[in-house]
Amino acid sequence: MQLFDSSSYFRGALALHALRLNVGDGRFRRILADYVGRFADRSVRTADFLGVAQQIGGQTALDAMQPWLVGPQLPPFPKGFSHRQQDKSCPACMPERHVAFR
Repeated sequence: MQLFDSSSYFRGALALHALRLNVGDGRFRRILADYVGRFADRSVRTADFLGVAQQIGGQTALDAMQPWLVGPQLPPFPKGFSHRQQDKSCPACMPERHVAFR
């Protein structure tokens, strides 16, 4: 497996999308605003964002994002997610739906 195959570039965006679908637009915006306010001009880690997401969105926020951030394969798309079938840039439509982060 490759460290940075095509699916690795979609994981962050898909994790954020899953978060938004699970906590709602209002909480999602609060998470982003709080995160930027706390960590502007600083080095950050994924754990920093997850901490803010959990503080504002609760365990639901972590549960929504976790499958997208860990594991060798992309998980099923969350309820409410839609994408164009046959889209060559869509990770669900690509044969190499895997990535190794470890």
